[in-house]
Amino acid sequence: MSVFDTDEEVDEGPKGNQGSIIDADAYPMRVLAGAGTGKTFTMVRKIERLLRTDQTSPQNILALTFTNKAADSMRTKLNARIGPEGYDIDAYTYHSICHSILQEYPYHADLPSGFTIASDADKYELAQAGVKDVPFQFTQPDGSYRDSPEEVLLDFISSMKQEEVRPEALENYLPEPSVLLDLHEMADRIEAAARTHLRRQSVGADGIEGFCDDLETFRLELQLEQQSLDSSPFLEDISAYLQRLIETVEQFKTKLRTETESITIGEKQAAARLPGVLFSAYGTEGERMTRKSDFPTGIPKLPYTLLDRLRSYLDDCQKAADLVHGYRTYEAQRQAAEMVDFDDLIMETVSLLEDDEIASEIAGQWEYIFCDEFQDTDGIQFEFVTTLAEHAELFIVGDDDQAIYEWRGAESENIGRKLTETYEGELADMELDLNFRSKQPILDLANNAISSLEGRGSEKMLTAFGENGEATDGIAHVDITPPDESDLDEEAFQAEQITTTVSGLLRSDFDAVDEPYGIGDIAILVRKKRHARSILDAFSEAGIPFELVGDLSTESIGVETVVAYLRALATPSNDVSVRRVLLMRYRLSEQDLRTLAESADRLVDAVVSVDPSAVDEPEQLKAAREDFEHLFARRERLSVEHLYYELLSTTNIEWYLTRTERRELRGLEELITDYGEPAAQPPIDDSFIEYLDRHEDIATATDGDPTEQTEGASDAVSFMTVHQAKGLDFPVVIMPSLTASEWAPRGREYAELVDAVGGIRFWETDQLRRDLREARRLLHVGITRAEDQLLLFGQTDGQTGPGEGVTHAYTQEWFGDAVDWDLTAASFPIWEHLQSNLPATAQDWTETITGHSVRRTDAVAIHDGNELSYDAAIETVLESASDLLEDARPDVTPASLGIPHDAFSAIPNPTMRRRHSYTSIGTVDTCARQHYLNHVVYAYDLPDDTGNLSERQRESASSSTSSTDGASNREIGTLFHETAEAAIEQGRRDLDEWRELCEQQAVHLGLEDAVDGALECVERFFETPVVDWELLSAEHPFGIEIDGNTVVGEIDCLARRPDGELIVLDYKATSREKEETNRQLPLYLLACQELFDEPVRTAGYVYVSDIGPEIDIRSYDGDRLADAKERIKEGLAAANASSYEDYTAGEHCRWCPHNDLPCSGVESD
Repeated sequence: MSVFDTDEEVDEGPKGNQGSIIDADAYPMRVLAGAGTGKTFTMVRKIERLLRTDQTSPQNILALTFTNKAADSMRTKLNARIGPEGYDIDAYTYHSICHSILQEYPYHADLPSGFTIASDADKYELAQAGVKDVPFQFTQPDGSYRDSPEEVLLDFISSMKQEEVRPEALENYLPEPSVLLDLHEMADRIEAAARTHLRRQSVGADGIEGFCDDLETFRLELQLEQQSLDSSPFLEDISAYLQRLIETVEQFKTKLRTETESITIGEKQAAARLPGVLFSAYGTEGERMTRKSDFPTGIPKLPYTLLDRLRSYLDDCQKAADLVHGYRTYEAQRQAAEMVDFDDLIMETVSLLEDDEIASEIAGQWEYIFCDEFQDTDGIQFEFVTTLAEHAELFIVGDDDQAIYEWRGAESENIGRKLTETYEGELADMELDLNFRSKQPILDLANNAISSLEGRGSEKMLTAFGENGEATDGIAHVDITPPDESDLDEEAFQAEQITTTVSGLLRSDFDAVDEPYGIGDIAILVRKKRHARSILDAFSEAGIPFELVGDLSTESIGVETVVAYLRALATPSNDVSVRRVLLMRYRLSEQDLRTLAESADRLVDAVVSVDPSAVDEPEQLKAAREDFEHLFARRERLSVEHLYYELLSTTNIEWYLTRTERRELRGLEELITDYGEPAAQPPIDDSFIEYLDRHEDIATATDGDPTEQTEGASDAVSFMTVHQAKGLDFPVVIMPSLTASEWAPRGREYAELVDAVGGIRFWETDQLRRDLREARRLLHVGITRAEDQLLLFGQTDGQTGPGEGVTHAYTQEWFGDAVDWDLTAASFPIWEHLQSNLPATAQDWTETITGHSVRRTDAVAIHDGNELSYDAAIETVLESASDLLEDARPDVTPASLGIPHDAFSAIPNPTMRRRHSYTSIGTVDTCARQHYLNHVVYAYDLPDDTGNLSERQRESASSSTSSTDGASNREIGTLFHETAEAAIEQGRRDLDEWRELCEQQAVHLGLEDAVDGALECVERFFETPVVDWELLSAEHPFGIEIDGNTVVGEIDCLARRPDGELIVLDYKATSREKEETNRQLPLYLLACQELFDEPVRTAGYVYVSDIGPEIDIRSYDGDRLADAKERIKEGLAAANASSYEDYTAGEHCRWCPHNDLPCSGVESD
């Protein structure tokens, strides 16, 4: 093929409303795009139209997204459509555009010119300083039950900054601590009055007026409390709430007098208890009514009472009164350190844009602003976008039905009511409802489930495109209620059902499944991380490969075991961690663990002291003892990182992990590398464990962040939260734990306080109702991830309501309109909701799945003429294996069993087909054993006995050094290569453009520390004549056959010189020149013979390191290339013959990744 040939992507053109949206010239425009309707396609085509038809400059278009991945995807798709211009549009995340603006206008934003973005570690240090100034009058100095004080403070600060609430705003609103204490005492007095006047079990007709008199007395006491309050914004809010409670008491009296019969002798007799319940007259005195047992018979459990709502608000205010001191110190320290944290970026930019002149100058850069996923924006992002749009045409796309991040501060009304009010009739509205992903029955359920959503902003109904529109199958539901004869609880029974279902889908065991699905086709989407745990255990037992995606990776069983080993080494008294290690790594039985626990105060001491003969598994105990003694002897003299690798080497624990779990260890290894000072990392102790816990909490807190995008596994079942699944789709989606208790709405910490500071009184927004709406939208998102099959697992919680006719809806009537509180939002009966909205073609698989599950107890084998159950068959196989090991085999021959004699003929030793590269051939020149380990069996890198890290490990460690220590040569080379590749692909020829790309690539790759070194390489590159050549191709992959051997690689650059000759170039950022006999360049020229029709005979190295700038050009005629090919063949022959037995010792062993082996010659202790 020609050098210039490219494959054109098949273009089927716009469908449905896409064409109308692309061609429309109306702005501002809002597009409500349903799941799977091609919103990205539509945005890209609209931008393309502006560039092609309207001759808009790419630099005049700003596209805002939530993820770097989405921004890169948009540029790539535009590049595929229109060429390099596609890379020139300004595609940013909301935070990155603000960072760019602040860097350009630091002085106007009152920021230092050299400000930096605070890392997680920086923020934690700032929080440590802030915690010192927290008075801890109302909060615990040791943090919450789960979080440290620093984490509590950081969560609080983030909650405030997302809503642009600064410390001074809180200080202006909140009263003195003594006032907050007085208000809590007031709440206690109100409760005491309620217990005195409002408690009733029942009331007769002659007792109604007496009850009303008691209510009047209680009302007067409320009035006295209200009159005792001073005047301040905060106390005025409390007074206004008390007024609502006073009005509610009046409503109680009206209710008693108008419904006397039903309350005294009818089905509502329990209603006499409602006034007392609503003012916390039941339950434990002084405590909130949170348990079902707190509520008297006949009254449904409420999420909170009217009095508890006040107490909850006061609790948030008390915590804020403490934490605002830390918030102010955090801000002062941050500013002194010339830092900006992530939440500050948009806040500071919005403040900057308050200057009309500067706003006009900044926004004037763009004619058009495109915003993606607008339903996920928060209040400050909304203000940022609408301010910019005062000077540009605005195009917004999103879906209010997929607004699932309100719990993180997003405001779903941004794409609805607020946008409508902002543009007052000027807004052009269009919808995308043609779905290209799912079968119609799946969409029918999604439509039905969301159509009843209160306050929904649109009425769009998703319709399947093409053959999917004719489908009648695609949904199955399974009731997870265990049968009476089962001894499993709902959680374990569901795990067994899902395991059976997945096995059946993989084997096409079910009548409804025509063809087996691939393992990577299946995703299990959970509402909460803990919903996955029992299913993971069941999958592990059944041998089903799975991968934990995104935040769920913290649930990895294998990684947790490695962490438990580290915990045990740091704190030997931690019996929980020691027990997990003994159970999961050494496979000690529960009986053996009990024996050890009874033998010593600490489990670790028992491992060392107990006679192995006293346990059922003595060899496992001996192995554990040897490993413990080895590691504990080194724990105080090795750094954490060295001890970690010593742990891997000594215990071989990686061999007990799945491939997925071994991949997941990388995150742990990065944390370990980053711990302490790189040059002097301390030994393991409690501080390291606190560090691990802290970062685990930070990772957990990012659950479902819209600024992150995960991907499903290709070779395993994917486990992820519904939040993490947004933007993805799978042929099969399984949704477990669909029960009211697991999907119950919940309030949000500080939400009412934020409202109050902003002028909305704390009771005027019903937080539970808001969360119920989000739960319904979350269900919609989960449903619409499914392409072909949606499998729902759930049950009715079994609560049919109280028996005396008092329901949530009836209770609602008792306080009328005085308080905005929707009791019907107190629960989400999700299973009933789904059942009532299922399309007629949905199938009930409950009996099918349960039937498959119990087959494990049926006869599965025949032995000696007897049918064996599953467990009996396993036992028989194990007994037979033991007999073989003990040479107690029965006197039979293969022929007597009907087995052909040739079935036992020798099987040739299998050989691995080896794939080679320039790097692997070079390795075999150094040492055949290293080649075999690195490139044949892909063995793990291990440290040597002295604790020295291998070369690869040192490179990994150097990747994490701070900017003060400098980046490694590998990192600098990587960043330069990525920059050059991006520049060539985008047609960038100017030095400033390369510099800009280098900085962008550094952020994208996390290689900010390598920027200075890579920029020096760029400078040297531009001092070579190469910059005047035509650069045709970057990182061109190849795979060629040489004497039956596959050799793969990538050519850094293919260029054309001014004389028309093609030349292959390889960048070198190292400090060593390549010798003439090097195989790399001739290998690339041999590849070019197969890749291109035009001959390529010249190649060269471009040295951009400190030995450059220099170009080493080498021409290869037929003879020289033939000689080089012979050298390559010799290297391939050696690579094919490499084995573990052959090795060469020398100086290179010092940096070998396997220098723990005896062949290394490296001395060990």
